[in-house]
Amino acid sequence: MSVRASRAAAQLLHRPRSIGAGELVRRMLAVQAQDLRSVRLALRARDAGLAAGDLDAALAAGDLAAEVTALSWSDAAAFLRDRVAPYAATRSASRG
Repeated sequence: MSVRASRAAAQLLHRPRSIGAGELVRRMLAVQAQDLRSVRLALRARDAGLAAGDLDAALAAGDLAAEVTALSWSDAAAFLRDRVAPYAATRSASRG
């Protein structure tokens, strides 16, 4: 696999099978954008099966949370650690 292909795959830009908005965001950890339209584009670029209304449905169902936060670096690190640690532990255990 070329470097370009590996980077695209790492960022889910190789458009893997459709996994839905909720799972896609979980795998990405978070999506940062200036507005909801940009979030839709970022997700649809990574999942060929997502339609424009899928994000709205996921938000309405509670699968995704739209949050606007201003965090300092140390706060951001703690915020991410608290969210990543359970996922990382599960992934490590499944590889074991």
